Amino acid sequence: QQHPTTGLQRPQLWLIPLGLIVLVAEHLNRDRLGFWPSLSVRYAGLLCIYLSSTIEMFKDGLGHSVILPIMLVLLAVAGMLLGILFRVRAFLLAGFSALLVVVFAQIWHAAIQPDRTWIWWVSGIILGIAILSLFAVFEKHRNEVLKMFDNMKRWQ
Repeated sequence: QQHPTTGLQRPQLWLIPLGLIVLVAEHLNRDRLGFWPSLSVRYAGLLCIYLSSTIEMFKDGLGHSVILPIMLVLLAVAGMLLGILFRVRAFLLAGFSALLVVVFAQIWHAAIQPDRTWIWWVSGIILGIAILSLFAVFEKHRNEVLKMFDNMKRWQ
């Protein structure tokens, strides 16, 4: 028999379905809601999904469960892919934000161990290379990148 506090201990069990219901209701009623209310409801649904997974990841303690960070990464990547597929900017931004949270949390957890401070150095170097590469791609393909951002502005 399930303990009565299981729902409080596992917010993903009830907040992810609630978030999905909110997203479906927003999609079905977006014409009646208007732009700003629709956007607010969309972000509220996404917040339910990503925040519940983030809470569980931190609640159980980083390093104690491998599956919870992986679930958050999968949800974040799925949200980003759905955002690209359906051209919904909120999905892309919320998924990307959740992905940054889980990656930073994993780096932080690994780096605070006394014998693993080298992880800060490696992460910093990789981040620097990624930023330089991003700027190089932007400079090389400036017109295409700007066109892509203009197209994203027209997404829902």
